[in-house]
Amino acid sequence: MESSTHSASHLGTVLRSPTFPILLRNIEPGDAETMSTLFSDPRNAEHDPAVSAMTVSVASSAIGRMRESAAVPSILSLPAGDVVSGPGRVNLVVVYVDSNTPEVEGVMIGFAGFGDIKTLQEGGKQVRVGDVGVMLNPDFRGKGYGVEAIKLSVEWGFRGILEGGLQLDRITATMRTGNTAMVGLVEKKLGWQATKRLGEGGQEELLYSVLPDAWK
Repeated sequence: MESSTHSASHLGTVLRSPTFPILLRNIEPGDAETMSTLFSDPRNAEHDPAVSAMTVSVASSAIGRMRESAAVPSILSLPAGDVVSGPGRVNLVVVYVDSNTPEVEGVMIGFAGFGDIKTLQEGGKQVRVGDVGVMLNPDFRGKGYGVEAIKLSVEWGFRGILEGGLQLDRITATMRTGNTAMVGLVEKKLGWQATKRLGEGGQEELLYSVLPDAWK
């Protein structure tokens, strides 16, 4: 059978929650001011060394890089169904919407999606692994939105390329041991189990991992 490939971009992604007034979408240039505010909030930097005060101009540059990465297409080998290559990350934003708000408009309240996607060689096979995460405006925490954003991201991450997903082989979540809010989210709400390891700077961190069959 003759082989071919299928190419799919992940710009234009919209993931709407069926149960909560939120959706996930690609970050847009107009999100720079909100991104600056979120990253400059010291409550968001408490457990994440990647979060620090950010000007609007720096946020604009970061958004350009995020969109450039999301525009890298996933290449699917047919008929084998293997992902040959894809983007190194696809950052999504969490948007609060209500019944009076148009479908893809609303208030940006945080980030979700995959900040790091790697292609690894394991057992002679190529494996695509995405690291999922969520960061919310503290004023919107405690409402179930963080858990829902993770669920939407993971479901989309495992979805096939032909169905508009990333078709990842494994999804991980990485966090510091002191980040009790996120630890509680993934362990109590999702049932994931961690292994401990030393991260950058010698800080102890937790690594969670889930496969498609276990997620289903």
